[in-house]
Amino acid sequence: MSRLLLILILATGWRTSPAAPALTMISDRLLAPVLQTWSERLPIESELQVSNTLTAIQDLIHGRADLIAVGRPFSREELLQIRQLSHQGTIVSLPVGIDAVAVYVPLRSPLKTLSLAQLAHLFGVPSCRLSRTGAPAAMPSIRYGLGPAAAGHYHFVRQVLCNGPLLPQVTLLDSDLDLVKTVVKNPRAIGFASATMTSIPGVRPLALKSGPKARSYLPTRQYIRSGRYPLTHFLYLHLRSTHDGAKSLARLALTPRGQMLLDRYFVALPKPMRVRAMQALLR
Repeated sequence: MSRLLLILILATGWRTSPAAPALTMISDRLLAPVLQTWSERLPIESELQVSNTLTAIQDLIHGRADLIAVGRPFSREELLQIRQLSHQGTIVSLPVGIDAVAVYVPLRSPLKTLSLAQLAHLFGVPSCRLSRTGAPAAMPSIRYGLGPAAAGHYHFVRQVLCNGPLLPQVTLLDSDLDLVKTVVKNPRAIGFASATMTSIPGVRPLALKSGPKARSYLPTRQYIRSGRYPLTHFLYLHLRSTHDGAKSLARLALTPRGQMLLDRYFVALPKPMRVRAMQALLR
């Protein structure tokens, strides 16, 4: 009888416990290699899609994804959506790394540094009071920015323009890489994109300072890690706390090994912040 039962189990593929649901992940272009590397180190079935930040967040909110990796937190409007769709389950947001918005010019540009006030008046209509320091003699005239679907747009508009609009003269591009490659082509160009683009040939980042008398900082790993570079920001995993696979991946991301994998592309979290994120995940 026991031998017959074993044969039936093997023949029908019957399991004593249900299989874990597959993990549906969506990432922006910058974080996709890191998310792929993390998922390959877990014994779970997963699917990774690459999208822009805005679409990825909407897919998570409306239940089309279990976990997303993007370069910004939820906006106020997105948090309101989440509260209205409480039936979708609890969504947890965790910082998992650090990046920054860098401002790029071609190598042959004479411009070396800008204050945030100068940057604001060059790119947009700031809604906050900023000192009107004199414009550099070599102020670029061709301006590029990331579109609203990108995380870099979110941070630039908030940190530089205080939520004011970009000028109509700013040409918007979809990806960080496309923007930097476009800046290379014209000596009078300037544009903002992720600090991970500093290795692209033909461009260099500007040193930025928070005020006219403040010290200027380049977006180096040292100054991004310390927060001295003024346009530093966090990278996030947003996930459904009800999905075990999503929580397993987030736990891996916050381990020393997971942070080492992220540090190949971005800047790892300081240990105290990583510990607090892990505690929030385990609640």
